[in-house]
Amino acid sequence: MSKTFVLIHGTWHGGWAWKYVVRHLSQKEHIAHTPTLAGHGPGAVRRGITHQHCVDSVVAYIRYCNLRNVVLVGHSFGGTVVQKVAEKLPDRIAGIVFLDALVLNDNERVFDILPDIFLESLIPKSGNATAITDSENAEGLLPPPPWETWCDHFIQDALEFVARSTWEQLSPEPAQVNLDTLDLKCFYSLAIPKPTPNTQETPDHADHLPCPLVCTGMGTESSAVRCPSSHSVQRKNAYPQTYFHA
Repeated sequence: MSKTFVLIHGTWHGGWAWKYVVRHLSQKEHIAHTPTLAGHGPGAVRRGITHQHCVDSVVAYIRYCNLRNVVLVGHSFGGTVVQKVAEKLPDRIAGIVFLDALVLNDNERVFDILPDIFLESLIPKSGNATAITDSENAEGLLPPPPWETWCDHFIQDALEFVARSTWEQLSPEPAQVNLDTLDLKCFYSLAIPKPTPNTQETPDHADHLPCPLVCTGMGTESSAVRCPSSHSVQRKNAYPQTYFHA
């Protein structure tokens, strides 16, 4: 039976990141939507963007397209957006998939669960960093990771040309979205099957950076998927059938 998916990207990405996943789902006669979060993607207005703006942009998209019985998929930072979208539209959500996603407890921020070694890895240590202008820096942006961090810790099992072409498409993210404390009492009271947050290090990152991701505790229509590849959704694109069995 055909399903409707809404795929929510992570930090520095946009809806473009799901290109091959969308192709795979379409071949299975499913419908996939890939909205780009507020303040993300090339040319986006980033000044003053908060986590709530990201949530509101997805809620508005789902309402505008009149989508129902939606399977929400959140990758990485997108997992935190999925949590709040589910609160806003519980009657439209059939299930939730957290794909190598961050899932917060009540009254947590994204930066609360990211280890210091991870944050330190985002500081350029050579000239191979994405350029960020003075005006962008003044707006409080989180620039994409340096090339070495990206290829060694986010997409380490990809061919170099795939890793570099993806890195070159990344955009700065409004830092505030990672600093906002999320009230998630409503999320954890929803009837929608939901996860037991579990901060662990992925096996793939055991020799690299610890990455706190959710695993366990979903229901029939929802799931938490820990992937046997590097963290970037581009590697899920390479073998979408591994992660999307629909």
